[in-house]
Amino acid sequence: LKWHGWMQIKGGFSGARIGGIEAYTSEALGFSVFLPKDYEILYPNDSGEVMFVAPGEGHPSDDRAAAFIYVEPLNGRTAEQVANEISEDNKSVMGPGYTGGDITVMEIDGEPAYSVGGLTGQDINRRLYMVHNDQLYWMMFVPDNPQAAAYLQMKDVYAMIVNTFNFT
Repeated sequence: LKWHGWMQIKGGFSGARIGGIEAYTSEALGFSVFLPKDYEILYPNDSGEVMFVAPGEGHPSDDRAAAFIYVEPLNGRTAEQVANEISEDNKSVMGPGYTGGDITVMEIDGEPAYSVGGLTGQDINRRLYMVHNDQLYWMMFVPDNPQAAAYLQMKDVYAMIVNTFNFT
């Protein structure tokens, strides 16, 4: 038996909240991902950075999620070292009672990856570090604050990037 036909899923397989997905590839930075549809893609400078911003107005923050992906020379570091350094730095600056900086270890496209949540900065953010071909790939996701209006957007773009990231 053979089945011939098309199945249409309004909004894609990503769920109504996301409204579909789109592919993104950067040969220059050496990766591909899927993103929520209609995210704005920005290149803040000419070297090693791309930014994905949720639909809306204004700067990414509590009301508008964003993901940043940076690629830079490894300079003798490991992803684990970089994740531990940012975590410990946040813990020492924030002092007792700080609940962020926890590290989750996972694998992305065959490489160990280290996700550090609840980091301080202009916005509460989550970062992810991994190494491939002597390059440090690190990502920042905002806002990593459950009280922020755009928190669900951040969780969606984080899950989508982590689950679809591939080195090219």
